[in-house]
Amino acid sequence: MNAEQLDTFKGLLEARLQALLQSAGATLEELSEQHAELTGSQALHTTDSHRDFSLRLQARERALMRRIQEALARIEDDSYGICVACGAEIGHRRLLARPMATHCIDCKTEVDLSERPRPTPL
Repeated sequence: MNAEQLDTFKGLLEARLQALLQSAGATLEELSEQHAELTGSQALHTTDSHRDFSLRLQARERALMRRIQEALARIEDDSYGICVACGAEIGHRRLLARPMATHCIDCKTEVDLSERPRPTPL
């Protein structure tokens, strides 16, 4: 992968990371504003629901942020775009769709198939 392509992917990853950070801040702010408007038992129930939602959202966003940061680190150590399973180059179109991809499409398909639950015999 040439330097221009790496710069493109670095820009995509950094933009996605920035968007996640902004989104997380906006979500927490919105939840706080909604809580301030509620009273009594409604507030307690809504607070619990919002807290649960917020924790799930934060966990998913943290995991995605970690994958983005790992992809940025791979750009820095010249391993970006190389499949961790087979060592082949990850396709340009796959990286455009999923810039933090660690597997080529063939290896990712194998991983997905191996993780799929198998039907139990009758």
